[in-house]
Amino acid sequence: MVTVVGVDPRQGGRKAVDGPAVGTRPHLRVSLDPLPVLRLYLVALIFSPPVYVVGPLGAAGTPAGIIGVVMLVLWFVGRLTKATSIQRPTALHWAVAGFVVACLLSFVAAMDRPASAAEVMGADRGLIAVASWAGVILFTADCVRVRERFDALLRFTVLLGACLGAMAIIQFFTHIDFIHLLHLPGLTQNTDVGGLYQRSGYVRVTATAEHSIELATVLGLVLPLAFYRVSTKPRRYLAAWTQLLLILGAFPLTVSRSGTIALFLGVVYGLIVLGPRQRIVVLLAGALGAVVFRNALPGLLGTIVNLFAAAGQDTSVSARQLDYSVAWDYFTKSPITGRGLFTFIPSMYRTFDNQYLGTLVEMGAVGAAALIALVFVPVAACFALRRESEFPWQCRAAVGASLAIGGVLLFTFDAMAFPMAMGMLTLVLGLSRGVWPVRAVDGDNGDREGPEPRFPWDGSRSPRAMLASPLTVVLAAAVVTFTVGAASAFRAREVYQAVGSFVVRVPDVAVHNVYHERNDTYGVSYLLSLAMQSQDQKDALADVGVADYTIAVGTGSLEHGTDVRGYGDTMRYRVVSPDPNRVEQDAREVLAASVSRLYNLQTDGQPTQPSPLVVVGDATAPTVAPLPVHRAPALAGVALLSALVLQLGLVLAGIRRRGLRPWRAR
Repeated sequence: MVTVVGVDPRQGGRKAVDGPAVGTRPHLRVSLDPLPVLRLYLVALIFSPPVYVVGPLGAAGTPAGIIGVVMLVLWFVGRLTKATSIQRPTALHWAVAGFVVACLLSFVAAMDRPASAAEVMGADRGLIAVASWAGVILFTADCVRVRERFDALLRFTVLLGACLGAMAIIQFFTHIDFIHLLHLPGLTQNTDVGGLYQRSGYVRVTATAEHSIELATVLGLVLPLAFYRVSTKPRRYLAAWTQLLLILGAFPLTVSRSGTIALFLGVVYGLIVLGPRQRIVVLLAGALGAVVFRNALPGLLGTIVNLFAAAGQDTSVSARQLDYSVAWDYFTKSPITGRGLFTFIPSMYRTFDNQYLGTLVEMGAVGAAALIALVFVPVAACFALRRESEFPWQCRAAVGASLAIGGVLLFTFDAMAFPMAMGMLTLVLGLSRGVWPVRAVDGDNGDREGPEPRFPWDGSRSPRAMLASPLTVVLAAAVVTFTVGAASAFRAREVYQAVGSFVVRVPDVAVHNVYHERNDTYGVSYLLSLAMQSQDQKDALADVGVADYTIAVGTGSLEHGTDVRGYGDTMRYRVVSPDPNRVEQDAREVLAASVSRLYNLQTDGQPTQPSPLVVVGDATAPTVAPLPVHRAPALAGVALLSALVLQLGLVLAGIRRRGLRPWRAR
């Protein structure tokens, strides 16, 4: 903790050098060195596997995530107490604000519709995750503005990236499970994801990440920074090369398309920024590495090549293609704000292996646009900056290339479900502010100060001038936001669902079963579920008033568009209706349609055919329960959104008063 005593020029005195000026009031400024906090965050991010969390917080309770929330608190305290000079908002700040606004809109939309308890908990965890991401970005952006701090944080980031690569290489040859090895006391395991698994006979390394794709993404974000470190020829030149080679050597061991794409893009950047001799070293190392891999690990390079050459026959690729039709169906239901942040739960619906597609479903067009702006606006700023800066162009290009790789890899997996990947991406986003010089608006830094703002209703202005005051407009915008949001929350109405079950079985009489000559019904329940979800069956039930129903086998999900399948002879069905008096009758219509459909599948609808061999039995009475809306969380979200609108409006009003343009750098 460092304490600096000086004079605030806005108090009427000159800036003090050896002490406060005579006749002025000293301005006490206390600042916290951000590097220890950021280093602690990186250590927690890399060495604490994200499968282990603080139990009550669930998936959002990783140690790194909690530190991110603490960073947000520290950032707020610094802004409120003016512990640091007030900086002109950059495009990164506006992009973060836009993303947070989109997340709050999505949260309110989720609470305003009937949602299950699991979806509400997912939305709550989403807000904690967003707070952590915003905290990391803003804390890094506003506290790492000095070249020495930036270089120190960059060196530490590359060092931990090299440690992650070393763990991946060790894991490939020794099969050590670092996830279980680095289980910190007091943390609980939140998911079974992680550990060792194979592709084409080769272990796909994860180190401490949940998945090999997450590992490849983290390494891809660090790779351009490692190339930049080598290009500067630091004092510890050999150590910089060793770190780079460890990161490069881990990519093929992920056996993933994402890792190959990240490696290719990172190497392209490296060949641009490195000197002629360094390029030759990299090319020779690449050729030597290919020979070593080919002889020591025969078939590995061929497996990686086939990931692209035979992509058309890969089931993972075909599954991704099926996601688009499901995503479009959900998007059309709520195209503006989406169905709710973190409410599209994979165990209930499906996994979208494309973060932009998942964001389009959960946060609508507003959220997708905000995510794209959050990632690619800093990329454009890093590459388009032409003004003088203490940072060389290679440094700005390194940060821009890192973010570009991250933005491309978001197309390949659901990044927001992986805390380590998002944690590293947000850190690099914060670093992008460091290489983007922006003039401070604080008087301590020499910018001009406008006159002190007058309260618009002090009686010195005409009524028309008071109504046109920026402060009046800002307050009106906040009030309108809260009013519209609150009205939407109170206008929302709950719906009712009826859930029942039945068993597809062979009658008790002794008959000859055509299904493998056994008295079982293997596969019949699955065929019946497909028939009940066909378009002609949906139209038939819609004619009798059943508009919303689903059917599943065994423990399969009852949500629309799900790929969570069950198995067995038991089948479950669900009907949703806003009318509690109608929903049970609709459920009985679905049961009757299932009986009729099963009969038609066996007799082709001809009464002269033999009696059906498989029938519906052991049907349970449908259970009716409400699906409530959640007004209290919705109103809380509206209040947060209104406060954010008020704060952004005040910032804009202050910028207008000073005659500044927030989108232009010095």
